[in-house]
Amino acid sequence: ETVIYYYKKLPFNFSVNKVIKEATLNGEQAKINKEGKIIKMEIVASKLKQTSIQVKYAIIVKNEGEIEGTATVKDLIPAGFKLASSNPSYWEVQKDGSIITKVDLKVGETKELEVVLDWKASTNNLGTMKNIAQIQDTKNPANYLETTTEDNSSEAEVVLSIKTGAEAKVLATALGTIAICGTLIVAYQYKRLTKQKEVK
Repeated sequence: ETVIYYYKKLPFNFSVNKVIKEATLNGEQAKINKEGKIIKMEIVASKLKQTSIQVKYAIIVKNEGEIEGTATVKDLIPAGFKLASSNPSYWEVQKDGSIITKVDLKVGETKELEVVLDWKASTNNLGTMKNIAQIQDTKNPANYLETTTEDNSSEAEVVLSIKTGAEAKVLATALGTIAICGTLIVAYQYKRLTKQKEVK
């Protein structure tokens, strides 16, 4: 009698999702959109060099398959940012400026990695800057390839622009104050001259 065994190939898949957890502009919390995928901040032109911006990202890696495994996660840092001193130590800096780390995940397990970046204050570092997280390599005991690689990349955007009208409003307010003071001085002088004439 012949016994035939049938083996089912188990699915193996890792996914990655990058979101913005927190962002500060000169120490104040900035508003992040509901999905955590984009944040917009305005900078006052005259204070650009003194502007401090820090962004904290979360990279959520999940084992979507039915086999435990290991993933190498890579984060591509935008040119306008640099790693903050508070960045987690599990990241390894590469020659191209990117950072990588390895994650071991059991079936259904999720791990959250954190990336902390500081903005390089410069007019050259304005506009839309994308931070991209990628799963570059995966391994498992069965040496299976991933079922799909479509979910192996995720990005979040920081949009920086110059705050228009802010300085103009300050100037207008200052000029308005000067004009009011000037009017009061003229009125005072006129009243004083009138009194002097009445005395004579």
